[in-house]
Amino acid sequence: DVLRRELLAYYKWSITDANLHRTEHIPVLAIGTSAPLEPVASVVGRVTDSLHDLGRQYRAHLFSHHLDPSSSSSSSSDDQKKKTKKTPVFKRQLPTLYGVVITQMIVTFVTYDARFPGKPVQSMGNYDFSNQGQYMWHALAVAIVMVRARDYLVGLKKEEEEEQQQQGRGSLLLKEEEEEDEGDTDA
Repeated sequence: DVLRRELLAYYKWSITDANLHRTEHIPVLAIGTSAPLEPVASVVGRVTDSLHDLGRQYRAHLFSHHLDPSSSSSSSSDDQKKKTKKTPVFKRQLPTLYGVVITQMIVTFVTYDARFPGKPVQSMGNYDFSNQGQYMWHALAVAIVMVRARDYLVGLKKEEEEEQQQQGRGSLLLKEEEEEDEGDTDA
């Protein structure tokens, strides 16, 4: 619980540091903490579900249109056209989403590529915070994940501001509402 609280505080600081703290955004980070005696697979499952949900939110918000490959080739048969999947096109590149799985003093970072619905998460690494000789490396690993997550949001905000200036449209980044700091968290 202490690790989750500190990791979440670090993420919130990185958002404030990037001047994103007054905006509501779809999170790019999900944190899950194990309950006593809870299997690791259960926590990974919860974090995976959260990342898949965040991926769905990003795909819905950034969806532009479908590219229908069968419409460009008039020689294709009707059966082939029915079997051909339409490819979604997005307004912006979808993010790599980050998950943090915390079990006792072990922190595991995972990633999920939002471009691929249902794809399993990929492990980036396990960090044993009870190993006193590794504090510097653990801090570096945490910083890399938090800054990568924040940088996507910074880029998204910049692109949306440019688009709004050109088109006068609404934003994916809206006014922030305060969130509770309990249990699993999409930060």
